[in-house]
Amino acid sequence: MYELKKSGHQKKELQKKLDELRNIISSIAGEIDNIFKSKNEFINQEKHRRGVVELDAKIRKIEAAKDQFLKSFDYEESKQNRKRRHRDIWLKERGVA
Repeated sequence: MYELKKSGHQKKELQKKLDELRNIISSIAGEIDNIFKSKNEFINQEKHRRGVVELDAKIRKIEAAKDQFLKSFDYEESKQNRKRRHRDIWLKERGVA
């Protein structure tokens, strides 16, 4: 504080300058937010325009079908059917059936 006073600065001047700089920073931060919003909006529009959204939906549908298919192997009925088919094949190969 003493060094600033010796170099000719006063509290009111420095506070005024600090307030101006804070306003400038706030303004620039607002502009940056607007730019990011515009960027995100543009990206979303391009995804729709180029069909990316539809492709993502198809991918999710395929993944869901795959998951359901894999889960179907865990059902007890499916396990029993696989065992039965395996036994039938095994017996036929050995001429027992």
